[in-house]
Amino acid sequence: MTGSILWGLGMNWRYRLGFRSKLGISSVLFALWGLSGCSTFSRQSQVDSLTSLSPAKASVDIGSIAEESFMVPGGDPGISLYVRNKRLKTLGSYRPENVVLFLHGWIRSRRSIPRLIVMGHSWGTVISSVYTTRHPDKVQRLVLYAPVWLRQTPSLTDAGGSLGAYRQVTVAQAKARKDSGLRPGVQLQSDAWFEIWARETFSSDPVGRLADPKFVRAPNGVVEEGRNTWNKGTPVYDPALIKVPTLLVLAEWDADTPPYMAQTLFPLLTNSHPKKLTILSKGTHGIMNETNRFALFDEVQRFLLDGRTN
Repeated sequence: MTGSILWGLGMNWRYRLGFRSKLGISSVLFALWGLSGCSTFSRQSQVDSLTSLSPAKASVDIGSIAEESFMVPGGDPGISLYVRNKRLKTLGSYRPENVVLFLHGWIRSRRSIPRLIVMGHSWGTVISSVYTTRHPDKVQRLVLYAPVWLRQTPSLTDAGGSLGAYRQVTVAQAKARKDSGLRPGVQLQSDAWFEIWARETFSSDPVGRLADPKFVRAPNGVVEEGRNTWNKGTPVYDPALIKVPTLLVLAEWDADTPPYMAQTLFPLLTNSHPKKLTILSKGTHGIMNETNRFALFDEVQRFLLDGRTN
């Protein structure tokens, strides 16, 4: 597995209709988003912007390792999450699941619970799955939203050629990727929503926001990993080693991680009981930000509530 940004957030999945109280105070959800879950790509800028949220310790190692740590306020008064981000500047090999273990251990210790619910989105499903295969005793349930598996179609994030540390993504390119897979005339996210997202995201890059057209710098670690593993038919984990209840959920028009990936992965989860595969209608890779997002929220909610006594 190769270096890139790892983004971890816990406690803030938007529970609806008293979901959190139904799930129980002893259950905590830990979510790992994919590469597009990060909107700030300049290392020092990321530290400055995130640490401005609350008092925290932050540093950037000028050597081969870039590292940050900061506090993210939770949705409840008095609850914050310590997040540590670590990567190799050279995009050499490293073990991102070690960062997950750091976060996971901290959350479990603070909340005095033996296991966590783990959810991954896109590339975050890879890290979540690797972690679960190595630490099944620390995972209560696993949710893989838009799971990555062996690729049979071209990647939307890989334009070919040699890879630098970053690729530049313009607003037009981001919109084209968001709309990939949609049928003609179908719009799942209003222009106003996209404009708000684009304004916040593209203002986060101190270099790209001054350019014309504006761009953000997206780390290429995920692309490199795809070339070295998933695109070559070489998975980075064995699904048979996942031994906890697992939900695979995605939308039918997902062009980043098309449904064939989840459909191929599902029968390989031979030791996951129960397991469930759900393909939601009228949605893309970013259904969580689209008009049909509550179909995703409801499906995850049902799966987690089924495990209240597990």
